Amino acid sequence: MITAAQIMAGKLPTSSREFDIEGVGKIVLHRLPAMDEVKARELFSDKDADPKKLEKVAQRNTYYMLHGKFDDKEAAKLPNLIDMQQLGMIHTTGLFFTNLAQENLEAIEKN
Repeated sequence: MITAAQIMAGKLPTSSREFDIEGVGKIVLHRLPAMDEVKARELFSDKDADPKKLEKVAQRNTYYMLHGKFDDKEAAKLPNLIDMQQLGMIHTTGLFFTNLAQENLEAIEKN
């Protein structure tokens, strides 16, 4: 059993889930901490957001989604390791923490 003290000490493991991402394949992603998720959604909804800031946040968040921890230095390497379509699909899937395949989105919409 986990205690409140363990949660406050950051000992609760992040939620993770396996996704089958188009153009990437099956991958386990970690859910962002709540405040980072809210900030990212707000930033990506802002039509006046700075593209450089969006890119940095996407890299940082995607690194977290892949590893379950933040590391800005390593995150900056991502655009050299995967293409922008893959980076975008991983980030969007992890941000909404749902399968973004068309049939899944249609099923969600019907419910």
